[in-house]
Amino acid sequence: MQVYAGHPLLGEWLKHPASISTAQQAAVDELIEKWRIKLCVIDWFVRRVNETIARIANDEDQLQGRF
Repeated sequence: MQVYAGHPLLGEWLKHPASISTAQQAAVDELIEKWRIKLCVIDWFVRRVNETIARIANDEDQLQGRF
């Protein structure tokens, strides 16, 4: 969630974990499980890391487009 905005429900869960309902907790658990599965796929992970590096490099060089 430091790189991407994330789901609003996850932001609420991080701030006040005890204040969400059982249904909301189930939705949070499902989102986290989806992220875990995606992070186990190396090409998905590398693509996201490359995107972050490209954004930083483009900001530094004041450019747009592919890195």
